[in-house]
Amino acid sequence: MALKKEIVQLKEERKNAKLESNSAQDRYATPLMYQVRVVLHRMNLTFWRSPNYGISVYTSQLTKGFTRLFVHVIIALFTGLTFFQVGNKASDLQNRIFCIFQATVLPALIMSQVEPRYDLSRMIFIRESSSKMYSQFAFVVSIVVAEIPYGIMSAVVYFICFYFPAGFNYNAERAGYQFLIILIDEVFYFAGLH
Repeated sequence: MALKKEIVQLKEERKNAKLESNSAQDRYATPLMYQVRVVLHRMNLTFWRSPNYGISVYTSQLTKGFTRLFVHVIIALFTGLTFFQVGNKASDLQNRIFCIFQATVLPALIMSQVEPRYDLSRMIFIRESSSKMYSQFAFVVSIVVAEIPYGIMSAVVYFICFYFPAGFNYNAERAGYQFLIILIDEVFYFAGLH
């Protein structure tokens, strides 16, 4: 009888303790920063070990693994060479504006290659979320941070292949600003997928 009373008392204490501390920290076995670090390491490993990241069905074996970068190069060169050495006259203003418009809009179209990758990662998270190994915040932060180096690399390649053939001003202030806009676009489009 005393044992049953003790069990009931322990249950009541536990129930009251749960009501008092119902924070996210209590739901997971490890602290949030540890979760982010472990999941980030796993995401970086997953991205590194996926040579077909962003590959489409119609891509040849030659471009496997470089699909996203390859598409950035091709579209940037196509845009830059279409408006090759566009002039500075008033009649060339429309071509300059359209060239800049394409430079900011086309990376969004390229990002559609990345969406299936995140759908797969989301399905894995849904499967693993029942075990309470890591929080949704740790998952989203790690996947965005793991994507940043690839976004920077794509922005650099896109900028070089687009800006210089188009013949825009080589002044560091103007070229730097255009690169910053392309970099922000790349990061914004990737982060917008999450």
